[in-house]
Amino acid sequence: MKIAQIDSASLHSVVSGLQRGRTGQISEWERTSLAEVSLSLLFKQNINIPAPPKIGHNLLHSDVDNITEILHESVQDIASKPKDKKWHIEQFKNWINKNSGLINQRFNLLQNDPSYEDFIRWSIEKAWPYHVTRLGSLIDHVVFNDIASILDWPKKESIKIKKHCEDVDHIRLLSKSFKRDNILPPQEFIAGYMLSTLLRGRYYLNIAFQSDKKFIWHALRNYIIDPVEEITELDLLNNKLVEKYLAGLICYGAMQEKDNESAVKSWAGNICKIKNQTIIIPQESDPERAVSLAVKIAKNCKLEIKWPMLDNILDKANEFFILPLFCIATGTVLFVPTGSLEFLLLEHSILESTIRPYAKKLEHKLKFQLPNSTMYMKKISKQGVQRIFAISTKDKKKLI
Repeated sequence: MKIAQIDSASLHSVVSGLQRGRTGQISEWERTSLAEVSLSLLFKQNINIPAPPKIGHNLLHSDVDNITEILHESVQDIASKPKDKKWHIEQFKNWINKNSGLINQRFNLLQNDPSYEDFIRWSIEKAWPYHVTRLGSLIDHVVFNDIASILDWPKKESIKIKKHCEDVDHIRLLSKSFKRDNILPPQEFIAGYMLSTLLRGRYYLNIAFQSDKKFIWHALRNYIIDPVEEITELDLLNNKLVEKYLAGLICYGAMQEKDNESAVKSWAGNICKIKNQTIIIPQESDPERAVSLAVKIAKNCKLEIKWPMLDNILDKANEFFILPLFCIATGTVLFVPTGSLEFLLLEHSILESTIRPYAKKLEHKLKFQLPNSTMYMKKISKQGVQRIFAISTKDKKKLI
């Protein structure tokens, strides 16, 4: 069985989702990462968390480090051997040189995503100084010149930006100014950081293709990864409600904690408690029985949840995390004879801009495997498919 690596961006979105969720604000990217990472760590085998890179002597500590410390048994360093890394970088840069127009187009699409602004604002405030201490620069060294060329920076300006991007004190000041006065850093820094983040997904994809690893992608990577052409995993989740409620309990229970750090530690600690015990989780499609079983398992595992607030936690988990639709890396939706809507498991999702050429192919494959299902691919391809785990009843009406 292939080892699956959680995307480092997904781990950061777990942190931001838990922290922003405490105030009732959560983006689709964060909700996706919370569901995807939680369920993968809890109920899938051979799932690893990336070890943070070690650079410099003045390393900052973040809530991502709290996760890797608590879930240390799941942490694995996937750094390539020097020879392999050099080859991967060469292939990566060749791809960038051949696809600058496509990259520009995809980056423009990324910036129009509804979750983009929440992602970048949280990153500036919470992640930028940490990022620089870990990676040595706000913009990855290996692609800096490529990014400067794609964004059309003058040479003199490019040299200045590069210098500031490597200066953790400068980045810390930008972060503090934003947190204190809501003053955004120069647009060049934001664009360079996000384009670097986007391109990193393609680098990971090259590694995945050349190894026995696969990645649990962050939703933003969909803007650079090719669309789904083959269905590699297909599994209806209509009898997996217990797992969903357990994951929902852990996520929304963590959001009831008093501060951001406690929320992250609660999430990681409760996942650790489940992983360290042998639990037989029954298949269940009835919501009421599934809730009772999930609560029973949570109590037997001594999960640390504010139990007096259980009803509120379950309501939030049910509304935003579980029902009516649920998926892992979804690409399509089907309507089954029972009248319920279920998402399918796919490797990764399809962008609105790229789903159309593949809609017919996927429809044919799914009809062949599920002959009693009625597909609504035309409607979905017209609107685009979001890689989300749960949508509200209001959202559901838009699809049918």
